[in-house]
Amino acid sequence: MKKAPLYPILCGREFGAAALHVPSLLRWVASKGLYLHTEPPIGDYEIMQVEALLCDIERGAKPDNYEEAGVLVSCTPELAEHSNDPCSVWLVGAEAHRKWRDLLREAFKAGELQLLDFASLLPLKADEVHVTTAPTPRQPAEIEPEQAQHQGDDQQEGSVVLWQDQVREIADELHRKDLKAGAWSSIEDISERVAAEAIKRGILGSRGKLTAANIRREALQGGRWKRPTD
Repeated sequence: MKKAPLYPILCGREFGAAALHVPSLLRWVASKGLYLHTEPPIGDYEIMQVEALLCDIERGAKPDNYEEAGVLVSCTPELAEHSNDPCSVWLVGAEAHRKWRDLLREAFKAGELQLLDFASLLPLKADEVHVTTAPTPRQPAEIEPEQAQHQGDDQQEGSVVLWQDQVREIADELHRKDLKAGAWSSIEDISERVAAEAIKRGILGSRGKLTAANIRREALQGGRWKRPTD
């Protein structure tokens, strides 16, 4: 049985460390005529923390650029008033996260899906879920935008650093080196070099080792990173 990792930083949310059986989830999704897209895909796992699943749903829903995000926001009644919001990319992902959270909550209440204790895999009732403040992680961890926007408990402790900020600092360093050498690297090349440097420095995302694609999509492209001019 392959378990997805448990993320203590997410244990302060609604479903705490509670897990679900991924094949059962996917059968339920199919039975409802729904389509579930996550980033990264979850099909290789049998057991997964519910809160980690919701983060993967949010990540999978995020548009690749602000233009696409603006269109999606303006076409979503709940978000239309924020169509010019610079956080539009995050808003699209957060709305997908909210809708799936509501669906899962109702499915758990109706007994259509079963919450599991992450360690023993025994069934849990919704009122048995223990929510706790996450301990300070040993490695820099990714915080979802929801936490960053609302300044959750983890940030109030001042102990967590966004991996996106760390890789943007590396991108700044590499770009300055290029400028001094009279060179210019594309965003794709910068992402590859940043990924290699992040591995050397032990910088991890919430799913472990960062890839160039993760870094480009979530930290550099779509206006998320501006090349330094100094």
